[in-house]
Amino acid sequence: MLLHAPRERAIRDALNARLNEPGTALIDELGIKHGDFRVDICAITHELHGYEIKSDQDTLSRLPAQAKHFSLVFHRMTLVVGPKLLGPALAIVPPWWGIWLATVDDDGLARFAELREAGPNPQPNYRWVVRLLWRDELHACLRAVGARGYSKLKYWEVANMMLKTFTPEELTVLVARILRDRKGQECTDWSATDNSTWDE
Repeated sequence: MLLHAPRERAIRDALNARLNEPGTALIDELGIKHGDFRVDICAITHELHGYEIKSDQDTLSRLPAQAKHFSLVFHRMTLVVGPKLLGPALAIVPPWWGIWLATVDDDGLARFAELREAGPNPQPNYRWVVRLLWRDELHACLRAVGARGYSKLKYWEVANMMLKTFTPEELTVLVARILRDRKGQECTDWSATDNSTWDE
């Protein structure tokens, strides 16, 4: 049977509707690494679950780099992909990524079939997770625990200080809570992070 693929906008709308549940906050186009990469949708609960869309009108040219960088940040990842790109995409993304096949139902609406459930990220890099936060958000976290000496540090130095102050479990909770509290605000001025040194 020939499977018909929806366009990206239809997939995104249906995905937002599917993920919009009580207790879940959604952010479209969440930027990482100074805005160089943006995940299509981030679903935030007690952790960060990224969803990347690849419709059949897309190419997979960016997916290897996206897979590398998203795998550093998100606790879970799901690729939502059209039928034409399914096979090639499976060869690119890590095995812990979830896979949803996007097709069109009889009413012309996007529907999803979960082919593989997203597993936990085996090795998130918390140096990158912390850098989802803005400078003032990092300062607020450190101020809340009585830390000192961060006000004149560069952004990346403050981020590194966070790693010495909080455990990975605490950072997961902090980052998820702060992103939820942003209520859709976007970082349009990336100087707010001052990531002049991305010491990868």
